[in-house]
Amino acid sequence: INFSTVPVQIGLFNNIIAVSAGADHSLILDNKSNAYSFGNNSFGQLGLSNNLSFDTPQKITNEKFVAINALYFNSFALKSDSSVWSWGKNQYGQLGNTQTSNSNTPIYIKNFNGARIISGGEEHTVVLMSRENSCQSNVVIITINSIPPVVINIINDTTLTTPSIGVSYQWYLNGNLIPGATSNTWSPTIDADYSVEVFSSNGCSLVSQEFSWYSVGLRELLDTSVLNIYPNPSKGIFNVETTSKSNTIISLSVYNLLGEKLLFSITNLNEINLTKLSNGLYYLKIEIEKNTYIIKKLLKE
Repeated sequence: INFSTVPVQIGLFNNIIAVSAGADHSLILDNKSNAYSFGNNSFGQLGLSNNLSFDTPQKITNEKFVAINALYFNSFALKSDSSVWSWGKNQYGQLGNTQTSNSNTPIYIKNFNGARIISGGEEHTVVLMSRENSCQSNVVIITINSIPPVVINIINDTTLTTPSIGVSYQWYLNGNLIPGATSNTWSPTIDADYSVEVFSSNGCSLVSQEFSWYSVGLRELLDTSVLNIYPNPSKGIFNVETTSKSNTIISLSVYNLLGEKLLFSITNLNEINLTKLSNGLYYLKIEIEKNTYIIKKLLKE
């Protein structure tokens, strides 16, 4: 055996369309779909039904192939019907034929039609399948049962409840879980923002918007000595003015009749803009000191 540092023509082959080399063997494919092999054949990687090594190309059976690939010590080929064939070393099942014994003849890999690219290492093989021939399921119909929006109602100004149907519930105070609050009702004891999470039978859950509850409910607290709101009714712009410099406004919040917070501001504290809201009655909560609130009605016409 002589080594060559320059390209040398192999015999009289003139119609070769593919060449592939493994660790110490080679495959070639001509334009008539004939495959040839040569080199080391210790594991049967030449596919000649024997384990004899050859230094000239030998035709591999009478099978017709459209693609070839020589890996380390094994070989793969693809036929025009998309079937995949393999031979050579198979110590770890790298030929994919459900066996672990070497094969010196091409073996059809059952139920594996449709390979596009075959590659691998010394002791493993990787195959990229075409979309049309890869394993795929039939059409799967997925039905999504959405959960209706969760709402909170108030009963007698003392009890919060949700009409949303679920298998379990969890109430929250200012976003924090309330231990033991797991029914569809909850009786608050402190002024805060409450929400409820409703769990459905399919494992999904949905959380309501926060509901602001106060021990006085959403009833108007009249204290004209503290502030003035004008004009009221209004087309949407309401001015807020304190009557004493000692009464500093900290925040403004607007709620609808369900207690849902619609607006909140800690910057523009002298004006409420409801122009983007529908006409109707709203409640304005004004924080003038920490934990000291005044609630006024706003009528947008």
